[in-house]
Amino acid sequence: MELEQKRGDAAEESLSTDINVITAEINAYQRVAGEAIFEIGRRLKHVKDNDLAHGEFGDWLESIGMNDRTARAMMQAYEQFGNRQTSTVLSLPVGKIFEMLSLPVEIDRQQFVEQPHIIPSTGETKTVDEMTVRELREVKKALKEEETARKLAEQQRATAERDAQILRDTLESIEEKPPEVEVRTEYVKDERVMQELAQYKSLFGDISMYEGKATRVTNGDAITYTVFEFSEDVRKFIEKYGHLTHFAREFNEMIPDGKSEYLSAIRTLKVFLGKLEQTLTEQDAVIIEQ
Repeated sequence: MELEQKRGDAAEESLSTDINVITAEINAYQRVAGEAIFEIGRRLKHVKDNDLAHGEFGDWLESIGMNDRTARAMMQAYEQFGNRQTSTVLSLPVGKIFEMLSLPVEIDRQQFVEQPHIIPSTGETKTVDEMTVRELREVKKALKEEETARKLAEQQRATAERDAQILRDTLESIEEKPPEVEVRTEYVKDERVMQELAQYKSLFGDISMYEGKATRVTNGDAITYTVFEFSEDVRKFIEKYGHLTHFAREFNEMIPDGKSEYLSAIRTLKVFLGKLEQTLTEQDAVIIEQ
């Protein structure tokens, strides 16, 4: 016991009292530890990939005094940096290596380590080996925010391009329609009908005496004009709302009230169109009793 105490005292006496020397020594040991991380991670990955522990990798980790979280971090360190073991990477302390494991996947690890970066809080430019762990976290956070903004901009651009293409397709489909033919209805007197009407008047008098009792809907000119006006309005309606047929995904994402209102409008329109079509099967003339 006394011997061990003396050894401890001797070890303490051998340490420098210069903080700069102590700092340099700690950094040196950290670099050694950093190199060891890659070698440990390489061997852990080898055991896991080849099932050398025979399906009991977790139990094997416990047997060597290592938890699963630490083991995974070391394997990730080897996977992300182990194949790029330059002098710069090997000189990094363990804390910085582990901090860089959560960098965005799009970031090249070797370039990140070697290139200088701007520290957001100070505006200084430093490489990873010159940064503190806190500064490294700042840079990493800024990179993640930039990557998030870039992905959002790409999504917005893709959406805009898709909407523009839908609009172009809609306009092209409208332009490909055959030109509208203007149809004019012109009233032509039928001499035979006129003769029969004159003969009727000579026998029964002026038919105006019967007005007010019944009205026969036979005004072909007015109906024809209304039909062509209706056709023109339908064409304009399709031009205005034709693009809605491309928005299946967007409609599925609508709030329930909006979707309900949309379906109600469609059903109402179907009923109206059904009634219009039904009139085509009825008699040409309808008697409306007064």
